[in-house]
Amino acid sequence: MASKVLFLYPNVGTELRIPLAISILISAIRNAGHEVRLFDSTFYGEFHTDNEAMTKLGTHKDTNLNSLVGETKQVDIKADFDETLRQFKPDLICCSIVERNFHIAKSLLSDIDIPVLCGGIMSTIATKFMLEQPWVDFVCVGEGEDSIVDFLDNKLDPTTPNIFSRTIANIMRPLIDMDWVPEQDWSDFDKRHLLKPFMGKVYRGGAFELSRGCFKSCTFCVAPKLRQVQRGLGSYHRTKTPSVMIREIEQKVNDYNLNMLSFSDTDFLAGVPKRTMGEFLSSYSERVRLPFTIQSSVATLLDEEILALLRKAQCCAISVGVESGSEKIQASVLKKVIPMEMIKKAFDLCRKHELRVTANYMVGLPYETPDDIRKTIELNRLINPPSVAVTFFTPFMGTALYDLCIKEGFYKSFSHDENVYDYPPLSMPQLSQEEIKDSVREFVESFKQYQRDFSIV
Repeated sequence: MASKVLFLYPNVGTELRIPLAISILISAIRNAGHEVRLFDSTFYGEFHTDNEAMTKLGTHKDTNLNSLVGETKQVDIKADFDETLRQFKPDLICCSIVERNFHIAKSLLSDIDIPVLCGGIMSTIATKFMLEQPWVDFVCVGEGEDSIVDFLDNKLDPTTPNIFSRTIANIMRPLIDMDWVPEQDWSDFDKRHLLKPFMGKVYRGGAFELSRGCFKSCTFCVAPKLRQVQRGLGSYHRTKTPSVMIREIEQKVNDYNLNMLSFSDTDFLAGVPKRTMGEFLSSYSERVRLPFTIQSSVATLLDEEILALLRKAQCCAISVGVESGSEKIQASVLKKVIPMEMIKKAFDLCRKHELRVTANYMVGLPYETPDDIRKTIELNRLINPPSVAVTFFTPFMGTALYDLCIKEGFYKSFSHDENVYDYPPLSMPQLSQEEIKDSVREFVESFKQYQRDFSIV
């Protein structure tokens, strides 16, 4: 007998996007014959996004995104959610959790009597914390494509691999072959999620993943903990066969009239054999021919043959984590040492090949001083990127820096009831929260004086 599943997408004030994980899991559940419905909190109340915040800061160009979004639901979201439960009568509620949407999920799920299964990053790297929440019955640790189907097929069997409860920590199943990942199902999502602001215009965009897994050990990232949780379960870094990836992209482009794509891979170029990447980019150039954005790392942007292929394939933006210009902070805090000459070379090569790179920085890192921030601003002037993204450092559960910040008294602990991105969260004797705010403003104003932006779209 088929089960009825309600997916909660607790998205408020972040960005418009159809999340990969939820759209893949909906596809897997629906393909197995179960009934699915989506409750999306995005379009309730006052609408705002990260892009709007970045525009006010001065790192992004303004667009007409808000007018394209139009009216949102001016009703009580909790009442609407409860009415959805009353009408649909789900057997299970599923919700993907990260720190930033935790408070919304908690507010909607705290007083219901339907089993709740949480997945996502927090469920995998902070399993104990999640199971301490009275409104959480089960968590899916690691990948859920097969586990969630087994869980439903077997009437919420608490012994299902990867499904943990307060009383049972089950075995973990092998990591999935990327070619067997179900294609995303976007049919439940409001099509306004396809609106993608970029350089003053709004495109129709969707997100895809070519590979999974990251081998870096940055202390601010959850990747080291994810590797630990999934150790011994198979090849950690996996790549889709290019023909499989291209087929899925072509289908979505045709069905949804997309004119810009993005890849959500943690590091698009890292770990993928050069031959495979070359095959994918060449095929993309011939069959898709749409601008796309990626995330990558400095070390992967030194191969001019790959850069030329990216340019030919219409890669229009590369997001690169530079983080800090202080060698002390890089080495002792971030555990991510990138020689300054390598950073400079990578950005010079990208400009040579007309690849637009956004340099990402964090301000307010543990032990950071005004002098460290000055060095970061100087590095940015040296590499002169087309664009920057400057954010307050925020420690996330499961990372080494979260534990360090708690130990040093810089951070009280994760707050259940507020958006952790709204302010500099660390309190440090050598750098106040006001100084962190002022430093971000100074960084952006300094950059705007010598910015040389360009677009290849």
